[in-house]
Amino acid sequence: MGKPDNYRYSAAQIKQALDEVSASKTIKEVSAQLGMSTNSIVNWKRKFGSMTESQIDKMIELERANDLLKIENKELQVFFLACGSTFPNTLNKEEKLEAVRTFVKEYNVPLVAAIKFFGMSVSSYYNRYPK
Repeated sequence: MGKPDNYRYSAAQIKQALDEVSASKTIKEVSAQLGMSTNSIVNWKRKFGSMTESQIDKMIELERANDLLKIENKELQVFFLACGSTFPNTLNKEEKLEAVRTFVKEYNVPLVAAIKFFGMSVSSYYNRYPK
């Protein structure tokens, strides 16, 4: 669950690439020299600009924490729905179908109970996910 880590390079490696670009080397030259993609360097330049290595490291750490919070938020929404909370049901049909699958697979909720909880018909579920 969750997306893969966006940074396979350390803050020091990112800072080195940005410093070399700042020292009037082209992004293409730095890319070839350090074995990094030009797109990565362009994105880092836009994102990190003239940050220090410790600031880059902190930014990466915050982005990873934010990714985890997004995952936890989705799980909390599922939990609220599972408990029959008055949490507003703003899920579209595809999201409901995915939530049913999650309930059954991860929380061992009986399939028909999960389908009915989301106000769906059994036939609409099986139309999308045949037996």
